[in-house]
Amino acid sequence: MANCVCSLLIMVLYVMLLPSIIVTSIAPSSNYTSTNEEHQALLQSGWWYAYQNISDHCYWDGVFCNEAGSVTQIYPDYLNIPPLEELRRIQKLNVSAFPNLVYLDLNGMALTGTIPKEISTLTKLTYLVLSNNCLQGSIPVEIWNLTQLVELYLDNNSLTGSIPSTLGRLKNLVFLILDSNHIQGELMPKAFSNLTQLKHLDVSRNSLSGVIPSTLGELKNLVKLYLQSNQFEGHLPIEVGNLTQLQELILSNNSLTGSISSSLGQLQNLTMLLLDSNHIEGKLMPKMFSNLTQLEQLDVSGNSLSGVIPCTLGQLNNLGHLSLHSNKFEGTIPSTLGQLKNLEHLSLHSNKLEGTIPSTLGQLGNLTNLSLSSNQITGPIPVEFGNLTSLKILSLSNNLLTGSIPPTMGRLKVMINLFLDSNQITGPIPIELWNSTGLILLNLSHNFLSGSIPSEIAQAYYLYDVDLSHNNFTILSPFLKCPYIQKVDLSYNLLNGSIPSQISCIHNLNLSHNFLKGEIPHISSEANSILDSLDLSYNNLTGKLHREFATLSYINLSYNSFDFSQDLESEFPDYCYFGEDSLISYHMPNFTSCYLTHINSVHQTNPRTKKGKPFMLIVLPIICFILVVLLSALYFRRCVFQTKFEGKSTKNGNLFSIWNYDGKIAFEDIIEATEDFHIKYCIGTGAYGSVYRAQLPSGKIVALKKLHQMESQNPSFNKSFHNEVKMLTQIRHRNIVKLHGFCLHNRCMFLVYQYMERGSLFYALNNDEEVQELNWSKRVNIIKGMAHALSYMHHYCTPPIVHRDVTSSNVLLNSQLEAFVSDFGTARLLDPDSSNQTLVAGTYGYIAPELAYTMNVTEKCDVYSFGVVTLETLMGRHPGELISSLSNSTAQNMLLKDILDARLPLPNFGKDTHDIMLAVTIALACLCLKPKFRPSMQQVVGQFSNFKLPLSLPFHEILIHQLMTPDMLSFIQV
Repeated sequence: MANCVCSLLIMVLYVMLLPSIIVTSIAPSSNYTSTNEEHQALLQSGWWYAYQNISDHCYWDGVFCNEAGSVTQIYPDYLNIPPLEELRRIQKLNVSAFPNLVYLDLNGMALTGTIPKEISTLTKLTYLVLSNNCLQGSIPVEIWNLTQLVELYLDNNSLTGSIPSTLGRLKNLVFLILDSNHIQGELMPKAFSNLTQLKHLDVSRNSLSGVIPSTLGELKNLVKLYLQSNQFEGHLPIEVGNLTQLQELILSNNSLTGSISSSLGQLQNLTMLLLDSNHIEGKLMPKMFSNLTQLEQLDVSGNSLSGVIPCTLGQLNNLGHLSLHSNKFEGTIPSTLGQLKNLEHLSLHSNKLEGTIPSTLGQLGNLTNLSLSSNQITGPIPVEFGNLTSLKILSLSNNLLTGSIPPTMGRLKVMINLFLDSNQITGPIPIELWNSTGLILLNLSHNFLSGSIPSEIAQAYYLYDVDLSHNNFTILSPFLKCPYIQKVDLSYNLLNGSIPSQISCIHNLNLSHNFLKGEIPHISSEANSILDSLDLSYNNLTGKLHREFATLSYINLSYNSFDFSQDLESEFPDYCYFGEDSLISYHMPNFTSCYLTHINSVHQTNPRTKKGKPFMLIVLPIICFILVVLLSALYFRRCVFQTKFEGKSTKNGNLFSIWNYDGKIAFEDIIEATEDFHIKYCIGTGAYGSVYRAQLPSGKIVALKKLHQMESQNPSFNKSFHNEVKMLTQIRHRNIVKLHGFCLHNRCMFLVYQYMERGSLFYALNNDEEVQELNWSKRVNIIKGMAHALSYMHHYCTPPIVHRDVTSSNVLLNSQLEAFVSDFGTARLLDPDSSNQTLVAGTYGYIAPELAYTMNVTEKCDVYSFGVVTLETLMGRHPGELISSLSNSTAQNMLLKDILDARLPLPNFGKDTHDIMLAVTIALACLCLKPKFRPSMQQVVGQFSNFKLPLSLPFHEILIHQLMTPDMLSFIQV
């Protein structure tokens, strides 16, 4: 009986355990099916093509699994995905195949397409990052199914539409980052009022409009609120004062009106308050700021605020940045600002401030930038400013300051920019000032300074631009020996004596309206002369005028007392005009002109006219006979060269590559097409000639570069002219302007190039209408086109060709806005067996720094110029100020986004942001002061084609110095 009972119990127990045994035996098969689907989904995306030989996807880069082998995290982190458009579509990854996915990060993969609705099936997802891609379309409303989501990053894409109200169901959301898209509409009040766990909300740089909803005040856990660069209007709701945990509030660049709510004074944890560039009115409430003791940055500039600057700002002991400029503040500068021991940046310019500068500002030992310009401030410059030993930029211009420049300012050893112009400052320049050996820009113009210009100025080794005009200086010391000095303006002073002999080392020199006397020193005697613009008008200069002046881009020698007994017509080029009151020669404007006269002299009969008759009777017949002989010789030579350089003027409507030597047929066509080079056909002028647009009888449009005739007077010109034509006609590259031919005629000579419809890159960047067409991708393509052209010249021409004048003016654009390098007027073939030493050529602002002390021209000079043009293309302006300040921490700590052309919206495409970061990194490497550490153009092209920057930070957080680190630059130079 007992045995039967035991058997029965065993049978019952077996039946009870049977389902679990079956489930256990089936589970591995079910789990295998699930992981196999995940494996196939990863493979089919094409993103992990390099891991096909590894069977277990849990060991693939960027893929993480749980113990059961199911994928829980996908984080490719810059996989080397082939640059195929099909593989860049986000739909290539079947996200619905990953039911256990918790973490999905596809940041910076240049993905295209729309956010797939299937993403809403990932109900376990807590972290979703799709930042820095090329995603379009709207945010799917189905996203509300991701109820476990804690962090959502969709920033830096091209998303459109409005913010879906279904986002309000994501009650666990802590981070919501939607900035830098094209999202429109309003912030939905009900949607955001439910996100009570939210700590970071960023919807900046979109096209959101309407008013800021008061329901934002219900997000009590909010720490960072970024709403800048939208179209919000109306008042800032007082409910924002309820966000007591808030640390950063940025509302810049909107259309907010009304006054600053006093409720902001309740935000005692606030460290950053940026309200600049709005239409806010009213006054700054003293009580509000007395509570914001944690504030580190305060910027209310660019509004219409009025009243006085509250003294309570001096209680904000942590304040490091204070910008109140471009408002309507009145009264005096509070002395309490001197208590801000951590202040580094103080900007109060462009207001209506009065009174004197408080001496307490001299206590700000950490101050690096102080701007008080364009106010009505009176009194002297405080001697206590000598204590500002960290100061780099001081601007006090356009005020009513009196007294003298205090000698204590010589203690400011790290100062680079000093602007004291347009005041009423008197006395001499203190010698101690030149102890500031790092000075780069100095402007003391429009004051009442007197005495001599001390020779100690040469101690300012890096001095670049000096303006001392409109003062009462009397003695001009020979100070022009600073190796980096480029521009000096000493006009409208009382300078006497002679002109220093070092004028050749300055690019732009203005000594007009003084009392200088003596002769002008020879500029050709300086082998490294860089003088390009010279104004000596309204002085008492005498002596002989030299032909060398005609090589300058600008020269003004009018109203002096030069000796006009010489045969000036034989000394100056044919394009000079001998007029009544001046010599002014322009090479750069739309047409070349030169006016020459003598004032302060009596118009006497020229003695040479008495010899007129004998000359006509005896010499003239001899000259005629010589001319007949010469014409016969030229005719015979023409026949020979026509045989040697045989060609046709047209063939199927196209120009031949090399024209007849004398250019007879072509010359007649050109004369007719341009009406003998009439000014109305001129489209530009450079140092080597003027450019004309000509439509030939065949209908083809070409660009004609008519060279200055003075070149042909050089005995070696014919040989060099033909050598350069030969060099240029051998160049065949899609990014180099094609030379069709040339004409060397007794009346003129010109080169014939393909015509570029959109003109120069410089013109496009400086035209606010055309610049809108130059979006980020087109600008990057222009940079790449330049790189390919220069790489071809340096590495694929034998011998290599150095352009020597790479500028934005010498990069032309066709109708498709493609880049073509042009103007080889200074280009030279590099002979491997020579030192390649030649006179410095190039354009101010683009020349490599080593050419200031050496004449050895190498390909690395072009590389430096390429770096300048690259930054100019991305910034929309010449980067001179940025380049000159790269060595200091202020510039290096600038955000990359802040230097980009503000006329375009920030790049939202993942590929664009990466390409821009890469282009800036390459440009910074090209600007290395030591030529040997610059990359070659071949390396630059290679990096543009294959390189992926090892950066994972969001685009808007990238700092300049992060692109300048040795590790980053070594990647470029590999």
